[in-house]
Amino acid sequence: MNISLSADMAWNFVALNDLQIHYRGNLQVIETIADAAAENNMPLLTSTLRESYGHFACLIESEAFVFACVDNCRSTPIFYSDTLVSNSAELIRHSQKLTQTDGHALLDVAMAGYTTGADTIFSGLKQLQSGEFLFWDKNKSALTTGFYYEFVPDELVDSDDEELISQIASSFDNVMQRVIKQADGRFIWVPLSGGLDSRLILSKLVEFGCPNVKAFSYGPAGNDEARSAKNVAEVLGVPWYFVPSTKKAMRKLFASPKRQALWKHANGLNGVPNFQDFLPLNELMEQGIIKKGDIIINGQSGDFITGGHIPAQLLKPEATIDDLFSAILKKHFSLWHALKTPENIAIIKSRVFANLSLQDNDKISPQELASAYELSEYQERQSKFVVNGQRVYDFLGLDWFLPLWDPEFVEVWRNIPAERKIGQKLFKEYLQIYNYQNLFANFKPCLDGWPGLSKLVLPFARLIRWTFGIEWRDKYLKTMTVFGMYSYLYAPYPLWKNLLESQNYRNPISLFTRTWLIENNLSIPDGLK
Repeated sequence: MNISLSADMAWNFVALNDLQIHYRGNLQVIETIADAAAENNMPLLTSTLRESYGHFACLIESEAFVFACVDNCRSTPIFYSDTLVSNSAELIRHSQKLTQTDGHALLDVAMAGYTTGADTIFSGLKQLQSGEFLFWDKNKSALTTGFYYEFVPDELVDSDDEELISQIASSFDNVMQRVIKQADGRFIWVPLSGGLDSRLILSKLVEFGCPNVKAFSYGPAGNDEARSAKNVAEVLGVPWYFVPSTKKAMRKLFASPKRQALWKHANGLNGVPNFQDFLPLNELMEQGIIKKGDIIINGQSGDFITGGHIPAQLLKPEATIDDLFSAILKKHFSLWHALKTPENIAIIKSRVFANLSLQDNDKISPQELASAYELSEYQERQSKFVVNGQRVYDFLGLDWFLPLWDPEFVEVWRNIPAERKIGQKLFKEYLQIYNYQNLFANFKPCLDGWPGLSKLVLPFARLIRWTFGIEWRDKYLKTMTVFGMYSYLYAPYPLWKNLLESQNYRNPISLFTRTWLIENNLSIPDGLK
């Protein structure tokens, strides 16, 4: 097995003794990992990786071995085949002449937006998953892959709330102080929403005296989240910028060579790129407000890590493994209603359970059901779609940190029982106690999905409910989402087609996924045509 890297990915290189090291992340962390890899001692290597902080990825080669790893959330991806490992899926695909597509992986993408497990859309091309490493012993011609970290409890904690909240506070303070030290005075930008996660990050930066901190928000003009974000920035004394997300700007950017170049840069051949804040960042950089080398710190993915995504039905005493799959299917494999056929659902079920090492008839407890759900989302959607949004920053020449994904903070939450963190109970208690500048007491999220004139949709929704019932009201609102909070994301596509397909697709990611399949010359399932 050989290492081959794409220069477009802007990795770093260092020679250490007889080791050739390509890496992303803190060099001190990488050197510690490299020393452990050189020992060819799997228990030592696994424990070293588990104890590493921050975010990293590395490819290491010596005369005796090839080693590769990604961090706990796969913040920078690595791909491999039988003979090659690389930071670029496309590089492996072309050099190995891989042309056979994987029909089941393509179904994953069509229904969820990403492939599951180690698969990509091409047979013979694999990806390291979150918390996974690869070791090739040159002398034995033997490949070992394994997980050094999985978001699964191994011993549920029984500490009282006060002790757990103390651990939460201490761990996050450690993470943020480390981030500030590594930032070393460079400009930091926080994409500020109306929610808790980015609010917490910005508050900690200010509390710890971090210099050169600024914030920005985006979305339709006059949206409630932006107004809330502006208020937070004013309370904290942080300069704040608002970039209106217009349909015209989105159409222009989406059709541009720059968007196509971003998708090529971010293309792991495993799903549609997440380019959520590409539009506002591109505009701020074109205006010279944000510059290359500046740091972006977003709020991904505090709501998930702290228990906000646990389905309540899985904690009921009567919950079964069928409820687990139903929850996963509904949340993660429903981009297109027409694809949810019995045949497709059976394929997805088999793949989901195989990745979770579960059988169709397993009897497991509500806690185990919730843990399996969290593990599935952690390794799949969060790591492969949400966190992969960092590729936007790489493409634009920006640096970044993910403090809410830092292993030290994530580890606090891994062993907390599901019933104690569901709905972010403990996290919200922590924030109530922290309550910096009174920004967290009595917090109410901005849930209005109808900014400005789009609110005119609502009286008609009430009339339809009174006249025809809730089902028709919901169908009407689903159709009208093209005029709502995220109307600009639908703008690259004809309005008439959006309205016509509104009961079939779930959201704009559905449409982007179809475009990604088309632009990669891949087969389109009937339900997407």
